[in-house]
Amino acid sequence: EMTIAQTVVHGPRKQALGEGFRRLADYIFAKSRPGEALAMTVPVMQDAGDPMASDPPLFDDEIEGGWRTRFVMPDGRSESDLPSPPDEVELVMLPPRRVAVVSFAGRPDDRDLAEQEDRLRGWLAREGERSESEPEYAFYNSPIIPGPLRRNEVWLALA
Repeated sequence: EMTIAQTVVHGPRKQALGEGFRRLADYIFAKSRPGEALAMTVPVMQDAGDPMASDPPLFDDEIEGGWRTRFVMPDGRSESDLPSPPDEVELVMLPPRRVAVVSFAGRPDDRDLAEQEDRLRGWLAREGERSESEPEYAFYNSPIIPGPLRRNEVWLALA
C-alpha cells in the first residue's frame, strides 16, 4: 500500500511525462499550493491509465488517450495529512499488489520500453505466470544523471 499523487496529461508519452512531472513537482515543492514542501521520492511512475493500476479507475474518462504520471508520497504520509493538491493533481492510496519487474539502464524511448515489456512478458510466460495489465514504467533518476547510470523499470501487475 502506498500513497501517491497523480495527474493525467494527454499527448505523446515523453511530453506527457515532462508535463506530468512538472505538475507533481509544483505540488510537492509547494509552488502550486500553500504550505510545506514535501520530500522528493522515487520512483516516478507513468502508465497509460490501465484500469487495473487502481481500483476504482481514477480520473474516469480523462485517462482515455492520456498518460498518468505518479509520485510516491513520503513514508508515513497519507491522504488525510498531506496538503490539499491543486485541481489537476489527485492524492490516492494504492492497495498492495504483486507486480513483475524488469530493470534496465539508459534513457528509454518508446521502443526501449516496448522491448523491455516483451522481455518481461516472455519471462512471465516461461515461469507460468500471467499478466493481462498494461505496463507501468518506473524511473528512478534525475534527468542530469548520465544515461548508462540511470535505473528504469517496467512493471506488470500479476493476475
